[in-house]
Amino acid sequence: MALRKISISFLVGLIAFLIVFSPGVAFADGPPEVDPKAVDKAVEKAVKHILSKAKQGGSFDGRYSTSYPMGYNALCLLAMLKGGINKKHDMVKQSLVFLQKQKINKTYGVGILLMALEAYYTPPKKKKQKKESSDWRTTVVEPPQKPKPSPQGRKWAQMLANWLVQAQIHSAWTYSDSGHTSARNPIPRRDNSNAQYALLGLLAAKRLGCKVPRQVFEKSLEYFLKMQETDGPEVKRFPVPASSDDLFRKEPDNLTGKKSKPNGGTTVSGGGEDGSPGENGMRDKYMARGWDYATSKTMPDTSNSPYCSMTAVGVACLIITKSELIETSGFKKIRDKVNIGIEDGCAWMAKYYDPKVNVRVTSTGPRTDRDAWSSQHYYFLYAVERCGVFSGCERFGEKYWYLEGARYILDKQNPDGSWNELDYKGNPVTSADLCPTCFAILFLKRATVPLNKRPIFTGDDLFKPKKGELIPPPPEKKPGK
Repeated sequence: MALRKISISFLVGLIAFLIVFSPGVAFADGPPEVDPKAVDKAVEKAVKHILSKAKQGGSFDGRYSTSYPMGYNALCLLAMLKGGINKKHDMVKQSLVFLQKQKINKTYGVGILLMALEAYYTPPKKKKQKKESSDWRTTVVEPPQKPKPSPQGRKWAQMLANWLVQAQIHSAWTYSDSGHTSARNPIPRRDNSNAQYALLGLLAAKRLGCKVPRQVFEKSLEYFLKMQETDGPEVKRFPVPASSDDLFRKEPDNLTGKKSKPNGGTTVSGGGEDGSPGENGMRDKYMARGWDYATSKTMPDTSNSPYCSMTAVGVACLIITKSELIETSGFKKIRDKVNIGIEDGCAWMAKYYDPKVNVRVTSTGPRTDRDAWSSQHYYFLYAVERCGVFSGCERFGEKYWYLEGARYILDKQNPDGSWNELDYKGNPVTSADLCPTCFAILFLKRATVPLNKRPIFTGDDLFKPKKGELIPPPPEKKPGK
């Protein structure tokens, strides 16, 4: 497709997406970066720490090694693979053998194991020769590489995917394949955290060549739309590339087969009073609308309060389901609602994201003195990473999510390469838990696989901000300096 045919609004919306996945490109006014050598050094040290906790037989010692043998050990394997360990390493082989012997009975474990299998079977990136260009602003973002599983690996992945499909309860998931009900709450308990890992696992399964019924994603999309807050404070618009449908299509054609202009989402002026797109299909402002953790109801519980980790989860899950349903006729009916939900979820992140605390917003306002769940701080940061990568947002509003998060994580690393969770007062908790170390690696490596399904091309002056839009300076840099 020729560049001149691409709509300006669509291309402006791609700016943030391209910056995220092109860290090697230098920009005169581009985003600040963390020293990649510092990141690599921290990750290498962390992987060595995980290996130091390896046990005979392919498992790892730690807090959840007994209660979640599949999930805990699969998380360690995933972090090591994303951290750059050689796939022929003896501990990788032992870990796979150990995981094959584990009982399939926990949503977290099955989802993470599928992600680890995807990472294991994805071939290493081929080093391509750099093409000389007279225009340094021209960049190509290629679709992610496809895994190449063995027949046995695909069979194993399909078995895991089948379990997740059967474990879906009223559109979502809980810890096991049976929900908890009572006379007071006849609808099985579900939570967004387990639902997220189920969807991540099913996404990995599809990439591995497994079959997953479309209805699973349809039910999940409906669930996450219902569970999002219905209202919230206004936030000034900023580019949210994932609200553009064409990121998830191989070709920018509509469903009738006729050529159409690429859809740029709902991210420019003209919105209606109810937050819906205006006459030109675009919006002026967003509403910061987040997600809470769990519900036993069919609609949002107004007594609950959203917080950052679960809002990041909600955004990611909307985008996963959208990417799987974008080519279906049914998606056209709810397209605007989905894209608005994605934008408003990112707006919540723009208003409240802080890498130092998993902010929870209650009826009295945001609680920034302590984490919503202090024992899961690095879990929260990894959720933010997925939200950032899937959404294509290099920044949430004026917040450079990766820069701020990476700086926080690098500063908190222990001399032995590990990370510790915090107590309610913000003090490190000493334990043998490898989860925070694994989550820190996954954040630093931007381990989430992006969802674009076709190459994206840029050129000309497309990295310049839209007329009237100011790109915020780096956190420690004042305007004009």
